[in-house]
Amino acid sequence: MRGGPKELWFIIATTRKRTIPPKGNFGGTLQYWRVGPGQNPSVTTQRNYPGAPSVWRGTQVTVSENHPAWKRHHKGTFQGDQGGDFTTTRSYLQGDSLPVQTLSGQVVVIPPSVYNNAVYVGSVLPTQPSNMPFPPNSPSSDSELANWGTKAIAGCKPTNSVADVSTFLGELLRDGIPSLIGSSVHAWEGITDALRSAGDEFLNVEFGWLPFQRDLTNFATAVVDADRILAQYERDAGKVVRRRFRFEPVVVNSYNVVANNVAPYIWVDHAALHITGIGQGRVLRSRQQTTERWFSGAFTYYLPTGADSIRNRLGGAVQKAKHLLGLTLTPETIWNLTPWSWATDWLFNTGDVLSNVSDWAIDGLVLKYGYIMEHSKTVDTYVFADSTDFQSKDARPSVVTLVSETKKRRKATPFGFGLTWDGFSAQQAAIAAAIGVTR
Repeated sequence: MRGGPKELWFIIATTRKRTIPPKGNFGGTLQYWRVGPGQNPSVTTQRNYPGAPSVWRGTQVTVSENHPAWKRHHKGTFQGDQGGDFTTTRSYLQGDSLPVQTLSGQVVVIPPSVYNNAVYVGSVLPTQPSNMPFPPNSPSSDSELANWGTKAIAGCKPTNSVADVSTFLGELLRDGIPSLIGSSVHAWEGITDALRSAGDEFLNVEFGWLPFQRDLTNFATAVVDADRILAQYERDAGKVVRRRFRFEPVVVNSYNVVANNVAPYIWVDHAALHITGIGQGRVLRSRQQTTERWFSGAFTYYLPTGADSIRNRLGGAVQKAKHLLGLTLTPETIWNLTPWSWATDWLFNTGDVLSNVSDWAIDGLVLKYGYIMEHSKTVDTYVFADSTDFQSKDARPSVVTLVSETKKRRKATPFGFGLTWDGFSAQQAAIAAAIGVTR
């Protein structure tokens, strides 16, 4: 439709499945014949044995979302959150192929001098494939991942300017301004009038003028410093700070004997290949379980439109304080700064700003985007130990490695993991809307 939207984008969750067939040579070929004394082979018979066992036919299942807007994403610029939840699980035989072995044997069958000859060319396994299934895999649940994501945020979030400003103002009001001044600024006017009436004698009043002058200077300095901190706080609001956090990998190793007194598996039980025909070895399995987790996100903090309206009323007081710091203080010059309402207004309005900043500290730190990722992997390795009982002494069963793994990615809300939009407070929902984040 002309004049209408050119594109309509929908985020759709899809599930995709595929089969992962094992690669390489898994079957074998057995040739056998009979010969007499001084004779050439009289009969040659060849039998082919099956290839890859069905128990090792791996699978991969992926559940993800399409995100068409990603096509317009440009690296290095932030254009909003373009990702979503993702899970993929797969099981497979590791390695491109198993090595081909050659086994040969001769056994006297019928005297005098009649021999059975046999040669097997193909794969040799530690034990039957059915005894070597894919390992189990135990990825974290969504609630467990949410806990890990919360830990990651606590470990890498940038300094929360909202909380810093709140702490600064609280300490300033408590420690930077004398309690006498904070409780009754109007007392200054009376002190100034008394000192002004004393004339030059005020310079000799060690316990009158000097403490008063020091209190005034401390107060003016506090006003100017507060203005500088608040201005920086406002300038930094809305800026994006990217952070990554990686947990230490968790690795667990275990070892088991899965079979005793067995012969290696060669797809066919042919006595001519063995010395005694009785299995002599053990099959060992080593299992390694590895879990890696990491976080990636972009932080910002939010200030509502017009959040500085109260602070704008502090402007006149800030100018008075700066002027006071630039004067050579005498009772006369201080008297000229009256009325003292500018100091009273600053104290009361700063209290309002402190109250607002404390409220914003609860919801002020916002995630533009945040993801917790996990890669859990279980690797089973099977080996044949001890004697193989083969007549071909150099032949050894192959090492078989089977893998099961899961990769997960879970998305955070603007206020962390483990939350839902329905659980947002009215203020949180308003902030999410203000920064352009929707469901």
